[in-house]
Amino acid sequence: MALHFVDEQQGWLCHNHGGLVDTRDGGRTWSVEGRWPGTSVRAIWFGDAQSGWCAEVGGVYATEDGGRSWVRELESGGDPVVAVVFADQSQGWVLTFSGDVYGRND
Repeated sequence: MALHFVDEQQGWLCHNHGGLVDTRDGGRTWSVEGRWPGTSVRAIWFGDAQSGWCAEVGGVYATEDGGRSWVRELESGGDPVVAVVFADQSQGWVLTFSGDVYGRND
């Protein structure tokens, strides 16, 4: 499971059944936001209410619309992604199970 909030009200939760839900009221209620294209979310990070990244078993997906749609940005070649860390909207890193690190710097 992974959890990330961008402010006091808006956050996203990845649960162990591969789903992704969001809240806009500080966690009082949760709902499915759009369609998650992956299989099992491992890590999540949002820089603001619209832009975020989710790591799943086989790669990393990005959203620019608050999680309503996702585009695959990285294919890990079967090596499970275990963490996603971003310093800001344009610079981040992905760690795989075998220790490979992928970077992004726009």
